[in-house]
Amino acid sequence: MAEGRRQRVKNRARLEGIDNFEPHELLELMLYPYVPRKDTKPIAIELLKVFGSLDGVFNASERDLLSVPGMPKGAAFHFPIYYPAVSRAKIEGACRSCVLSNYEEASRYICERIGHLLHEEFLVICLDSKKRVIRAKTFSMNEPSRAEISMRLIADHVLGAQSSGVIVGHNHPSGEITPSFDDMQATQALRKLLESLGIAFLDHIIVYRDKSFSFNKSNLMKAITVPPTFRIAEDGAEDGNGEYE
Repeated sequence: MAEGRRQRVKNRARLEGIDNFEPHELLELMLYPYVPRKDTKPIAIELLKVFGSLDGVFNASERDLLSVPGMPKGAAFHFPIYYPAVSRAKIEGACRSCVLSNYEEASRYICERIGHLLHEEFLVICLDSKKRVIRAKTFSMNEPSRAEISMRLIADHVLGAQSSGVIVGHNHPSGEITPSFDDMQATQALRKLLESLGIAFLDHIIVYRDKSFSFNKSNLMKAITVPPTFRIAEDGAEDGNGEYE
């Protein structure tokens, strides 16, 4: 009986795609390689019950996934990798001709890269003189409110890419995208760093899913006057139009 249902679900996916699949049906299908010959629907339903949505399932940790009865170890290992893998593939494909010449383009790029994450990450995007992406790297933010990011690592990253300009972004998993005092201080410190390297600091964008806040568009890039006391670890008014000069 289980084999018959499995075959029907697979055939439907081949013929119709997965756009019309219910969330539990999609999880059921994705569990097939890890649970041979058995009905995976009960596991799929329990995953949604515990984590609330597909988004919750794929953002869950391996340990939390294994707490669900019947969840196979292989699936618990691979599910948390799907989001970053798909995001990376999309970004690498887009970056073959990716130009970030304004706030809208940059915010879409950053939202796609880190907006969905449940932990905080800091993204440094290196651009050439035509605002084309040369390289982008994420730096983990270990503390929820005061990340320690190495100035040497950022400097090595942007200099190694021979950047003409830099856009940085980070996500607020809380959903509140208004910049904090720490965010203001971080932006000031980064501006001083990049100016000392002769590299244009174009924007700092805070994201949550598809929402974003731009320091450039809000004219905060020029307005920042607070001293740079935000901990970047030492290793040795009216909105603008969003265009990057």
